[in-house]
Amino acid sequence: MPEETKKRIGNKPVGFTISNEVKDHGNDPFFIKKNKKAKAFIQKNGFPKELLLIIKNKMPV
Repeated sequence: MPEETKKRIGNKPVGFTISNEVKDHGNDPFFIKKNKKAKAFIQKNGFPKELLLIIKNKMPV
């Protein structure tokens, strides 16, 4: 059984569990299809200029 840690703020749980046993969805047909659509969209339209400036200048969002 993996060691799990639940974070808390005060007395309230944050709502997530840390685990080393996470399923890999890299070869899932749903994500492969989404990835192909995203690549085609970016090749057709390019990145937004604002995003490129943020990345270039390492500006906080």
